[in-house]
Amino acid sequence: IEIIHRRFYAGRPKRQAELEQAFVHAAIAQEIYAWRVRAGLTQAALAARVGTSVSAICRLEDADYDGHSINILLRVMAALNRRVEFRTVPMRRLART
Repeated sequence: IEIIHRRFYAGRPKRQAELEQAFVHAAIAQEIYAWRVRAGLTQAALAARVGTSVSAICRLEDADYDGHSINILLRVMAALNRRVEFRTVPMRRLART
């Protein structure tokens, strides 16, 4: 990991920010998937509750999807009987630069 960090991220704030954003998108996708499965819902059933398409739910559960919006996240989590809380934290560092 240290070698990868030095080669691709060290001294490149834009690349580090892109990586952090990818972590956020992956976490959102994992949360939506996990709560949908815990609720015993299919993607189609969740889509019906949210008032969106199955393909939209499928995209939201894809870690590579970068079109997450606060509005759809709030709607999905409300359909799963969850509340979204917002907080800010310092940026994560993969390794020392």
